[in-house]
Amino acid sequence: MTPLTGSIPSGGYYLVVEGNYTGTGNPLPPADATGTTFLTPANGRVAVLATQVLLSGCGTALPVIDRVGYGSTGCVEGTPAPGSSPDVALYRLDSGCQDTGQNGLDFQLATASPRNSASPVYYCAIAPTGVGQATPDTVVAGASTLFTVGVTGGRVPPSTGLYVRIDLGPLGGSASQAMYDDGSHGDVAPNDNVFTLRTTTPLSAASNLYALTFTVGDAESRSATGVLHFHILPPIVVSQLYTCGGGGGGSQGFNHSYIELHNRGAQAVSLVGWSLQYAPFSSGNWSVTPL
Repeated sequence: MTPLTGSIPSGGYYLVVEGNYTGTGNPLPPADATGTTFLTPANGRVAVLATQVLLSGCGTALPVIDRVGYGSTGCVEGTPAPGSSPDVALYRLDSGCQDTGQNGLDFQLATASPRNSASPVYYCAIAPTGVGQATPDTVVAGASTLFTVGVTGGRVPPSTGLYVRIDLGPLGGSASQAMYDDGSHGDVAPNDNVFTLRTTTPLSAASNLYALTFTVGDAESRSATGVLHFHILPPIVVSQLYTCGGGGGGSQGFNHSYIELHNRGAQAVSLVGWSLQYAPFSSGNWSVTPL
């Protein structure tokens, strides 16, 4: 175990110099912390902990901040990174920023070039993100709904020029429709990072649960995607059904069966080419009434 001290600023590096085998080789940059541990090149694991209590086994109960295993070893994140050698080092990709939770994917071998607290900083870019919703989230085909995406800007550096585009392709619209944060298109408050688009759903839209993909981006060329869900219902429904039976309607009934339809949408719906169909419980044969 090597105790750590001090702090690491945003984007900074911290060099922990450990023991060596031969006492030869090129000198390292000044250490930020030192220890006497010998790291074997073929197999091993390193853990960073927010405690100075010694690990036992995989130490899953302790506050492990990061864990890297290389070669054929256990207690790693996902799969181990490749085994090292005296001529190369294991590098976390993107100058230390990539973290998929898989050591085997996040690290590669390259010529050793150690960095310490005096090295230039490297900021891990954090892309903007968004959370989308539809209000209302269930509409009848032909009705309007309000799509909103609340955006959290990226960091390091802070986002400028934020934008949101939504794919309306499943509704027959543009695959890259702009959303607005300027007080228009249903937007309530301009420049509050809530992007809005009021849209009328197509009368011909199929009854379905829709998942619309949106993209949040900034002028720093960072972007992320999200999904907005909403449900479209058919405007025409069966609103009443009456069966008079084989003996007629009786004194309180009617002399014909009937089925009543209702348009619960905001627009007229043409029934040209439609039909009403019926099949008794005991038969799979349907009878057709053109509408």
